[in-house]
Amino acid sequence: MFQLATRHWRVTGLAILVACGGESAPSGPGGNPPPPPPPPPPANTVEVLNNYFNPVSLTVPVGTKVTWDWPTFSRRHNVLPEGNGSVPYSPVILDGPYLYSYTFNQAGTYDYYCLEHGGMRGTIVVQ
Repeated sequence: MFQLATRHWRVTGLAILVACGGESAPSGPGGNPPPPPPPPPPANTVEVLNNYFNPVSLTVPVGTKVTWDWPTFSRRHNVLPEGNGSVPYSPVILDGPYLYSYTFNQAGTYDYYCLEHGGMRGTIVVQ
């Protein structure tokens, strides 16, 4: 009798698993769905985030004003030109929130970095 009841539960469990698709949906902490990715920054804006620029590379036409946005309090960052360049240049190391803008009036490739975090690099391509 006990063996028959065990088989019944196994068959019932298998039927429920098959009826539910047999797969689980991805979930975040506590079984909730994972949060959606953050929205992209506004056009012609580079977010200064914890140890990276978002986007890393931005292409704009000549005459475009690009804004670097420290959206929240985070690690201290700045924006300095790479190599022999002179722009972009925001030498003050800031926590945020803060905005720094520069209008690119000449075509070229402008590489920049954060002095405090040497691996934090970005590029503006002006066409």
